[in-house]
Amino acid sequence: MRNASKRKYWDTKEKYDPKSFHGNSKSEKIVQELMVLYNTVLAEIAKDANIPYIYRTQEKEYISDLVDELNLTLDDYNRKMISEIYLPSKYSTTPALHSGLNIPAYSHSVAPMRRYPDAYNQYLLHKFYFKDKDFVFDDQRFEDLVTYFNQRNSEMEFMKADYNR
Repeated sequence: MRNASKRKYWDTKEKYDPKSFHGNSKSEKIVQELMVLYNTVLAEIAKDANIPYIYRTQEKEYISDLVDELNLTLDDYNRKMISEIYLPSKYSTTPALHSGLNIPAYSHSVAPMRRYPDAYNQYLLHKFYFKDKDFVFDDQRFEDLVTYFNQRNSEMEFMKADYNR
């Protein structure tokens, strides 16, 4: 079940991104799986160790449940369209389900050269888990930083959508 959910999530994301760099080669699929595994393992380590960490969460889509609850009749096309809706992912200081990947605790940690939250997560691991790096950590600034990451991520999504028009 978990792998089917993950595959559907990636396939849907790639379908709607015309400039996606993801391909269908076997090596790219292996890299995707390793990336998801790495992000999952680090999120689990942080959660289990109860250390500050930036998680990547995604709420479950609610439209299909609402359609069922209201007993609405949909044709196959519309039911398929609804099943491919994913709410935007967001950063959080608490672990929660990433519904698209069907993973209970997930993070962005694999690409510190591309995303600042990934780099910051690496610092958090070294400070709180490995205890080999020291820097000033403030809970309120941490919350503010995660809010900032969400804001910037949202702005980047708008910019990409505008660029791809």
